[in-house]
Amino acid sequence: MNKELQIVFQVNGLDAEGGHVRLEHLIDQLELFKRSLQGIDSSVDEKGRPAAYYRVVAATHSSPLTITLEPVPIRRKSGVESYERVKLGHDRYFQEVANIRDGKPPSPEVDDEPLEALKELLDQRGKTYKSAAIHNNSIIVPFDEQLNKNVDFYLKESDKSFGTLRGKLDAVNLHGNTKAFYIYPITGPKKVRCDFMLADKEKVKQNLEKIVEVSGIKHFRPKSMFPHRMAVREIESVESPAESPLKWSRGASKTGGDTMLEINTCRDEW
Repeated sequence: MNKELQIVFQVNGLDAEGGHVRLEHLIDQLELFKRSLQGIDSSVDEKGRPAAYYRVVAATHSSPLTITLEPVPIRRKSGVESYERVKLGHDRYFQEVANIRDGKPPSPEVDDEPLEALKELLDQRGKTYKSAAIHNNSIIVPFDEQLNKNVDFYLKESDKSFGTLRGKLDAVNLHGNTKAFYIYPITGPKKVRCDFMLADKEKVKQNLEKIVEVSGIKHFRPKSMFPHRMAVREIESVESPAESPLKWSRGASKTGGDTMLEINTCRDEW
């Protein structure tokens, strides 16, 4: 693998630990980093899959602890992921994280899961490590308060409105407390994460890989015209895709009125 795709993770331990990093803390830090890395890598894939796994190719303990990771293309039934696809995910990760630190919103196709993993890692600063940073051959991103503050902002602050989405229901996640699936519209955003209620679990399973229309509260990142997440309240099966699967109504009521919800900032989608 070309060295330009290597990723360096550096971490300084707490003063209370003599500048060293406890093993259980390091394992947790690397797992959270991997989740954020593969989550953003998956966002550029048509099927929402990461293109690589990672092997450790170098490690030093000369303050800071430095671990160098090398992406390895995943071998699938359809063949081995290409170098170009691996590079695309690699470059996107550093671009997204650097942009967030500079105060720019994540791309619409990046959902909350990798950001939540990154936020959890950043929240450990001062608790399991003193300081940390990542870099590749051209970009250095410190895991500092500025990055933490901005990740928190993009996870919490959003415009919201009630409306509908229509598209293919796929990629259901029922692990732990997570109850989510993705809608894949034909136009608009590549995918939208949909959090659903436990009572709809069987309905979600019945409509897997089918065209559905979902209604609920849509979440928009600042300055984005497309939602990245939706809190689903209703799921309806659809016989066939409509010409415009992504509906930008504000959720008209049965009487024809507007059912806009004043939650944070409600968008005018007309």
